[in-house]
Formats: sequence, C-alpha cells, structure tokens
Amino acid sequence: MMDKEKIKKAVLTAESCSDYSDDYEEELCDDENISCLNCRYRRWIKGGFECVKGKYSDE
Repeated sequence: MMDKEKIKKAVLTAESCSDYSDDYEEELCDDENISCLNCRYRRWIKGGFECVKGKYSDE
C-alpha cells in the first residue's frame, strides 16, 4: 500500500502530464479522476509503479 504523500504526488504529477491517459475502467485504483495510479502507462513494480510512456516506439 502506498502512503498518502506518494498518492498525492501521483495526482499532482498526472495533472501536469501531457501524456496522461485514462486506463481501462477495471484497472482504475485511485478515487481521484486524474492520477498516475489510473494512467494507462502505469506499470506496477515492487514498491510502487513506473511510467512506461515513451518506452515503446509506436506510442
């Protein structure tokens, strides 16, 4: 489980991210509408998540 500070940072980061895109509804996990935790480019890793936008040439 992520602490409140990390969740707040995920919201603030997503709000200023030009690449943010909603994930599929069943993948949403944050109550905030816009959050890195709800982004289609978020991938879970041990201890948190990472943004994979830009890691693939077709995006």
